[in-house]
Amino acid sequence: MAEHKSNRLLVAACVAALVVVAAALAFKLSAGAGETANPKPAGGDQGAAPVAGQPAANPWAAATAGVSLLVKAEDARTLQAKMVQGEDADNRSVLDSAGQRARVKFVWVPDDTYGEDEDATASRAVFEVKVTEAGVYYPWARVCWQDGCGNSIEVLVQREGEQPVQLQRTDGTYKTWQWVPLSGDQPALDLKPGTYIVTIVNREDGARVSRLLFTTRDSKSYRPATPEG
Repeated sequence: MAEHKSNRLLVAACVAALVVVAAALAFKLSAGAGETANPKPAGGDQGAAPVAGQPAANPWAAATAGVSLLVKAEDARTLQAKMVQGEDADNRSVLDSAGQRARVKFVWVPDDTYGEDEDATASRAVFEVKVTEAGVYYPWARVCWQDGCGNSIEVLVQREGEQPVQLQRTDGTYKTWQWVPLSGDQPALDLKPGTYIVTIVNREDGARVSRLLFTTRDSKSYRPATPEG
């Protein structure tokens, strides 16, 4: 009998202790409501929810913000020698507003136009570009190479009264439209407000150029993804 009474007292003591612990825990949670331990910066990691009460930060702001100047092949001011405009189907993944495969316009010298002893660089497409905001611009070209004998271009960028900057590009991806960074004596162009003459110079027959893009977005963090940049 005494043993049963002792067990009941032990159970009662355990229950009382649990009640005390629960009450203390509830008080602690209530006192700490609204606080967050080690909060992350606004926006958090990629895909994480922003901290309450703070604006969400765009982790790609440096790649998406900037000024861009787009030069379209169809807007050439003059076409010299054997440089002409053409039109063909764009990449299969590029669709128009009707959901059909888009068309792309370009400038080029058709394949096998020049012989080995002829000056192919006489063929040029000349554009006029107005820069309204000074800055460091990174140059790109949207191109489609014919083959290993038609996979390079030269671009001259010249402000009135200054020497032209020469840009070039070549690579080994053929028969598909792609954006490629242009390079030359300097990785980017320090453009001032004013009018620039931009010239696409033919180096090899068969190289097609649809767009030129000059953007203040760093080429290490940004790459054009659509025909419009």
